[in-house]
Order: sequence, then structure tokens, then C-alpha cells
Amino acid sequence: MIFCGKKANYQFPFKFQNQKLDHVSSFKYLGLTFNFNGNFKVGIKLLKDQARKAMMSLLRKSRQLDLPIKTQLELFQTLVTPILTYSCEVWGYTGIEIIETLQLEFCKYLLHLKKSTPNCMVYGETGQYPLYIYWTKACNECSKADNYSLFKMNFHYESYLDKLPNCYKIALTKFRTSNHKLPIEKGRYTNLPKYERVCTKCNLNRVGDEFHFLLECPALAEIREKFIPPHFRQHPNFFKYSNLMTTPNRKKLLNLGKFVAEGFKLYK
Repeated sequence: MIFCGKKANYQFPFKFQNQKLDHVSSFKYLGLTFNFNGNFKVGIKLLKDQARKAMMSLLRKSRQLDLPIKTQLELFQTLVTPILTYSCEVWGYTGIEIIETLQLEFCKYLLHLKKSTPNCMVYGETGQYPLYIYWTKACNECSKADNYSLFKMNFHYESYLDKLPNCYKIALTKFRTSNHKLPIEKGRYTNLPKYERVCTKCNLNRVGDEFHFLLECPALAEIREKFIPPHFRQHPNFFKYSNLMTTPNRKKLLNLGKFVAEGFKLYK
């Protein structure tokens, strides 16, 4: 293989021990495919395909064994990431983003999130470190993360992912990452100004965001009284909202998950 800027037809034959060497455009050496123009796209795609097979095998096995999310994340780093990063010392300067796309795909699948969920939220919930973006910068620049930044102050794995039953864990994850049908999110699809995305379930004429859903909306008063402690219901503010969303208490987390799951039924 001859490395050059563009493919050329070389007439002069190369020989080794009187045997003519074939002129090829790509060649696999020690598991990595090299291309004649120095581009590693083909090799990177092959690595990603191999890693995806390992990822799908991991997901199947994890479902069979009902493994916790944290364990699955650790297994991904142990079993899949080494395949993705194989020989990255050679190609990483051009293709490191492939690691992020597959890792994010894996994390969003585990959390039952939409593909459109902002990556910074996925990183924040799972505590997985992005390799080519800064999580804090991404959160600050993401308009969809306005609610998320109210309670997510530190980058770490969220313990509720291990503490709650699947149904409530999924509901709470969707609520935290704006994977829902509240007016604040639905209005985004039609480019409705934020101040016009008012709650349609009550007459308070307030923006139907996560804070309103959790602590204000009268339509959810009965459910709220059942699952949310009085301290948070009385004179609600963003400080109380943040404290409730970050509580490590399993009972409070369970009730919070139940409230969100029940409240979401109102928006189906």
C-alpha cells in the first residue's frame, strides 16, 4: 500500500524476493485498517461495528441477569470501551467522537430516554465522563437543561438509579431529563415562546414546567398530598425543589417516583 493524497495508478511494480506485491488501497495491520490516504474512517467504522456487537451481547446478558444500571455501565467500560479505543493512539486525533456516540446510545437505552435527550443530562445522570466535551459547559449552553441545572450541581452517578424499582426509576429519569409531555417541552417542538407554554390543567396561567408540575399545579394536589412531604408543598420555591430532587433518602425518592409516574398519566 502506498500512502498518498489521492489514489494513483502506479505502473512501477514493487517486488519482494522476486514476488510482485499487490497494490491495495487499504490494509489491516495488527487489527487496525489503514487507508492509502491516511484516513482512518474505514478502520474506525470496523471498530465501532465490533464494539456494537459486544454492546448488544452485554445488553442481552444484562437483561437475563437483571443487572443494576451501575454494574452495566462498569461492564461497558470493561468490555466495550477497550474495543472502541483499540489503537486510538494512532487514530484518536480524528475519530474520538465514535466512542461518545456508542456510549451515549448505550446510556440512553439503559435509562429509556429519547435519542434527542441532551447529552449533558445523560452524562450527569450516569456519571460517565465525556471524552471530547466539557459537561458543565454543555449544560450551561443547553437551553433544554434549564430545569436540570437547578438541581444537578455536581457531576456524579445518581444513586436513585439503584434505589428505585424500574417503573419509578424510568419515570423519574424522564422527568429529570425533560423526556415528557409537559407544556414546557411540547411547546419546544412548535417554537412556542417559553412564557406562552402555560399549564393546560389548571387556571393559574403559569408556565407548565417541571417545578409547576411537582409543587404548584392544583390539578395534582391530591396526588401531591399523598406522596410529597408537607415541607415541600407549603410555600414552594426553587430551593425546596432542588432539595427534593437531590434527596438521598430512599423513601422520599420512592414517593417522588410514584408522584411523577401518577402525574404523567394526566398528560398522556
